[in-house]
Amino acid sequence: MTTGYSPLATCFFPNFGAIPNFIERHFLTISEHRIMAKILLIDDDPDVRTVLRATLQRQGYEVETASGRDEAFAKLQQAKPALIMMDVLLSGADGRELCREIKAAERTKNIPVIMFSGHPGAALKFETYGANDFISKPFNTEDLLAKLSRQMGTVK
Repeated sequence: MTTGYSPLATCFFPNFGAIPNFIERHFLTISEHRIMAKILLIDDDPDVRTVLRATLQRQGYEVETASGRDEAFAKLQQAKPALIMMDVLLSGADGRELCREIKAAERTKNIPVIMFSGHPGAALKFETYGANDFISKPFNTEDLLAKLSRQMGTVK
């Protein structure tokens, strides 16, 4: 213990050197669990895909991306992600219909889907498409990560 003195107060600071690798020991455990979780991100905007992919990878998630319906279904045939994130509006395909197709297919029906959009009112109907949750653009990273964790069952 280190003691500091001030005319106003005496402070005691713990000796963190006595707890080797405290931060690494606790925080690596979290990312070790997350690295196993694969997310399929579907958006026709390459900038959104790039930013979201980087954000999720920094948190330890493995991220596959698709720009539309056909690419998404091809990726779903190759591997089954823990979660799908997708835009409501996709060029050349309707994200709402794509969500319905994903939820109707036997292989993918139990994969949680989080839809996102920057359009007002899109959040009101996300459940009618079969989505499990919704997040508005621009993204609040804290809210996004909380919803991901909740949908994947890593936070009770």
